Amino acid sequence: MQSLGKLAYAIVVWGGDEAIRAVREMADPGTRIISWGHKLSFAYAVHNANEEELRKLAGHICETNQLLCSSCQGIFVDTEDMAVVRALGKRFLALLEEESLKYPELSLEIRGKSGDCSL
Repeated sequence: MQSLGKLAYAIVVWGGDEAIRAVREMADPGTRIISWGHKLSFAYAVHNANEEELRKLAGHICETNQLLCSSCQGIFVDTEDMAVVRALGKRFLALLEEESLKYPELSLEIRGKSGDCSL
């Protein structure tokens, strides 16, 4: 990557502050850095989502550790009934906990501006 960076007039980088900082440190001083910042993605769920669909979502979240721009950081539930949201959340949490066991090197974390919060 450094070899390509030395040939470029500009480098486009997607990612959080750490990724952008790493590219800035690698690039020559005159190279323009075009940063797009961290992307947030979400999933859309219906109240009666089946277990297989929810398990695949939980697996994707655990496998990527929510670091890819396509990684889900939020789930929107298609309902106005908060009881339905809570019920789906409980179902999903159980699946997320099961799927996380497949990735023992990763902990379940919520990332935010104020720091990390382990679940």
